[in-house]
Amino acid sequence: MFKKLFGGKDSKYNFTIQEPTTDTCPYCGAKLDKIPTRKKKCPECGNYIFVRFGKLYTEEEKNIKDFLDRYTLQELGINRDDFNKTRQKLSEEFGAVASVNDTAWRLLNSINMNDKSYRDRRFIYTEMQQILISEGKNAKHIKFEIERMGLLEYKQEGVKRVEIKTCNDDHVCDQCKKLNGKVFDIDDALREMPIPTMCENDECRCWYSYLGYG
Repeated sequence: MFKKLFGGKDSKYNFTIQEPTTDTCPYCGAKLDKIPTRKKKCPECGNYIFVRFGKLYTEEEKNIKDFLDRYTLQELGINRDDFNKTRQKLSEEFGAVASVNDTAWRLLNSINMNDKSYRDRRFIYTEMQQILISEGKNAKHIKFEIERMGLLEYKQEGVKRVEIKTCNDDHVCDQCKKLNGKVFDIDDALREMPIPTMCENDECRCWYSYLGYG
């Protein structure tokens, strides 16, 4: 009423929490003869039911819950209210319901500010990397930022030198095998970023290990 009086505009995109069920389908509400203990199709509507700690979720609610329940997100202070508000705003911009991944990406981007610690920003970029990988997209540019934040955190703590480590398996590319065990001054590592820059894999699994302080 007040919005109409003062010229406001109601949004058609309003997101709430869909409460999980325990013995009925979270999609159609059909009573389940046997309560699933893992992913299973509803015999009535054919949608997949997902199980988390004895509660039944739709696929979308499961994806949102899994995203928000990660320790990293809890440390960053992101909650369901933040998610719903971001999704509403993004949906209004798109003119269609924003996906869970698009909402998560926008939310992470919105808190990825220079006033955050290098550690927090590394966490944020790691979550963004997981989104791209889940969509089958190249995440190497995000991996670059993850490693850069890690090196900057090392430097801030007084680390002077780092060593490159690999997983030492058949999935490590030839370039990373050549880099394995090489030592760099921290400033040289930050300038050259040998990993993941030189890595031939889209998803480099190598890392920088610090070699003490001073």
